[in-house]
Amino acid sequence: MDIIGGLSAARIALDIAKDLRSIDRSVDEATYKLKLADLTSALADAQLALAEAKARVADLESTIADLKDGEMCPKCRNGRLKLHETSPHTFSGMHHLGVEVWRYVCENTECGFQGKRVFDPHGVISRSSGRK
Repeated sequence: MDIIGGLSAARIALDIAKDLRSIDRSVDEATYKLKLADLTSALADAQLALAEAKARVADLESTIADLKDGEMCPKCRNGRLKLHETSPHTFSGMHHLGVEVWRYVCENTECGFQGKRVFDPHGVISRSSGRK
């Protein structure tokens, strides 16, 4: 469930709460209990969506921190990886779709680690390989 789904569940919960206020409990106990069950379900959906959104925000904040400061070097574990060079990904013409090869180097001059990573902003590689 995404943020929009969570907001929708919260809106439904509010609508159900309004309905609960209007039900005469002594006359229609079954309807009251049904609406109460619906309210509990809608609130659980909203809670789940907000928990997922919180995890997503934490993941994005971590990604932003890595992009700002650089990831830790996997070889020396002291330096940070810095983007050194970008080039078009020439395999199967994917460079036309914005796919690039990024070359990283460790900022620790004693380490000498270099690595490459494919930057695929639109997810075309996974779509072209048939994976989801």
